Amino acid sequence: MAAPFPSLVRAGDQALLQAPLRGAARAQGALQRLLELHSPALGPLGGPTRALGTRLLDALLTLVDVTTGLVRDVYGTLLEAPLLLLRGAWEALRLAAQGHGRHAVRRLVHGVLGASLRLAGGGVDLFLRALQGTANAVLTLTFLERPSRALTPAERALLGRIFGDSLDAAVVRLKRGGATDWTRLAPHVVGNTMYLPEHWGGALFHPDGTLTEACRDTLIHEAAHVWQNQNGGGGFVHRALLAQALATLRTGSRGGAYAWREGFAQGRSFPELNPEQQACLIEDIGACLKHPPGVAAASWRPPLSPAELDYVREAWERVRRGEG
Repeated sequence: MAAPFPSLVRAGDQALLQAPLRGAARAQGALQRLLELHSPALGPLGGPTRALGTRLLDALLTLVDVTTGLVRDVYGTLLEAPLLLLRGAWEALRLAAQGHGRHAVRRLVHGVLGASLRLAGGGVDLFLRALQGTANAVLTLTFLERPSRALTPAERALLGRIFGDSLDAAVVRLKRGGATDWTRLAPHVVGNTMYLPEHWGGALFHPDGTLTEACRDTLIHEAAHVWQNQNGGGGFVHRALLAQALATLRTGSRGGAYAWREGFAQGRSFPELNPEQQACLIEDIGACLKHPPGVAAASWRPPLSPAELDYVREAWERVRRGEG
């Protein structure tokens, strides 16, 4: 998360603004279990009742996620943008007092631009979150898409090895196919929901809806974006899109946006990497954990230098602390 998300903002966000979603997820799970337990007693109406009830509960949970996410985005944007402006103004005054007038003007302009870009990025985040979430709920209710599902115990265990307690897996949802396939979108995350196509470099789902081995790295990568959402807000969306656009303009491919080793070579800390570089580094850590020796220099191709290995280990510690 390249843009700052002050600790005070994050603390209030996690303790207060995300609480309704946690409660809604628990309620949805309890009601879904009751629906599955008692719907057979309705005889021929049991199946349709269960199908409609499942979709209704899923759509309601999606709308709670969207609503809390929109509030979080507004909260973060309206606190961060003024902070960027005030920081720029304060540093400009300090430079001016030291007689560095030209540098003071540059720093003030930098602060104004930073605040303006944060406001614009916040607008993009709000629009995309509202659009994707609302479309998800409507398509689910109208039986045009499958309802999303919670993570399986195996998926939670896998992500727990990587993220520890910094990822709230209980509120994470997987959405299979549907509009993601129709529009030929890549796997992506909005809020706490991963939107996965049926195929992406191979089949991602078994017929029963569980994930294939080919989806393992994709799951970890997209979970990293959910982690970014939970620990830093929806700002990762516009920053990821911007990084992909800049990489495409520079190289003709968005693939350059994912190269975390390039960010390391440029002297960027883990928080200064763009969201795709962060997610790719986390995906690499997950891939290393699949086989011995785990997170070691030889697990990468080409092998990591000692400095790169230290960087990865420090980044992993940050991830598990929810810092990025």
